[in-house]
Amino acid sequence: MLEQAVRRYVTAVYTADSDTAYTLSSQRCRDSVPRARFDSLLALEAEDLGPRSVLSFKLDELSGGSAVASYPIGAGGRDPQHVPWTWEDEGWRFDGCHTD
Repeated sequence: MLEQAVRRYVTAVYTADSDTAYTLSSQRCRDSVPRARFDSLLALEAEDLGPRSVLSFKLDELSGGSAVASYPIGAGGRDPQHVPWTWEDEGWRFDGCHTD
């Protein structure tokens, strides 16, 4: 289930499907960035790297409702490594947002 969520999230981010990416983000992440800013950041990321997909998936850690995963997308030094995910609302949600 986690791998499918990761794949859906990556596809959504790199095709600028902000509705899907937002839904697959944790509540903590959604609360940390206004929706308009989220949409803008997503559009920039998609424009910068173009469509991407998960090339391989590695579960680094799983503990209760938290997981950490790595999944290269062919972006060189920008490949997602050790990304936190959380289980909420009966599904896995991206929880690697920056709140600074």
